[in-house]
Amino acid sequence: MGNFSVFATGPALVSLISITPSTSRPITTLVTTHRESTMGNFSVFVTGPASVNLMSFTPSTNRPITILLATYPNALLPNSPRFYRPNGDRKDYYYYHAIQVTVSTDGAYSLASVSGINTMGYLYDTSFDPSNPSASLLISSDNGGIRGGFRINYVLSSGRQYILVVTTSQASLTGDFWILARGPALARLTSIASPPTSKQYCFLFLLMDETNIASIVLGVVAGFYSTIFLLCLSDVVHLNKEMTKMKHELEDLRNQSIIFNRSSFVDSSNKILLTRTNISGKLCLSYDEQRQILEYINFICNMAILLFGSYSIYVHGIGTHHGLAYRLFFFICKLCTIIASIWLNLHFKKGLPSDIFLYIWIDINCVVSIYRSLRQII
Repeated sequence: MGNFSVFATGPALVSLISITPSTSRPITTLVTTHRESTMGNFSVFVTGPASVNLMSFTPSTNRPITILLATYPNALLPNSPRFYRPNGDRKDYYYYHAIQVTVSTDGAYSLASVSGINTMGYLYDTSFDPSNPSASLLISSDNGGIRGGFRINYVLSSGRQYILVVTTSQASLTGDFWILARGPALARLTSIASPPTSKQYCFLFLLMDETNIASIVLGVVAGFYSTIFLLCLSDVVHLNKEMTKMKHELEDLRNQSIIFNRSSFVDSSNKILLTRTNISGKLCLSYDEQRQILEYINFICNMAILLFGSYSIYVHGIGTHHGLAYRLFFFICKLCTIIASIWLNLHFKKGLPSDIFLYIWIDINCVVSIYRSLRQII
């Protein structure tokens, strides 16, 4: 007797093995591939001190191997939770979806994704903490699936809870996906929608960059201007009532002057005309009234820029150029309003507006936001 070496060549790499056969009983050698569904021709070679008879046969079993398939469709959306990937760049955040996986039968299971976007999968044992994504991590995969999806092969135990986290290979990417679970029994796939904990609140705060902070600051400024808007609206309504009242008084005086002209002298008529001239001069808007109108227009521009910017960030992510034309239009309107406000102050010899520096600070943020959007386009 002696040692024999058995090796095979084919569509997949097969390791060499060394066996010591017995003349009294046969030895069965099984040839398969490293990856599933791989086909092709192969050759088996045996080297040793004597000749060996090789015979191919198809084994039979009373327990056929069954593979059951479970599917789970879902999507990554702009309002999906975000986290930093394990061992990923701390500057990028990724949308993710957590799925609870439980099985009723122990065995080897395959969890694969099908999607139009490049997806990655992380399998966790028992629990998943987005603020510490490396804890309880069992295995991860970013390839092996269909159309750029992932495939995770792992031996799952019944009565144990696993968490499958689906995310993307690129930051801030959204899209639909399907999870295909294959194994000796149906895998139960359940979405996890737990409320954020205190750690997650802290984690979400760490996700904020200067663009988010600028949006929050603009929101506070917009809230300040909303108060001014209510005051301006009240003044405009009061001004409208006063102008309507003055219009009726002027109409009455005009009718009285016509009647008086028919029965009075020319000098009296000149005095009434002088009175009409003085009253008509009251129809001109004062400095405060014009200033309130300009502040009202400036508030509308601020709110429009804030709304378009916040909506674009919410739907398309930070740094998007979506809605740039609208933001640019209202920004130009803001510049015209500020120029008109400065001219109004100089015309009435009031000096520069007291809040001109606040206007300039807000406009600088708008310029930075528009510049970033243009740079994304270029």
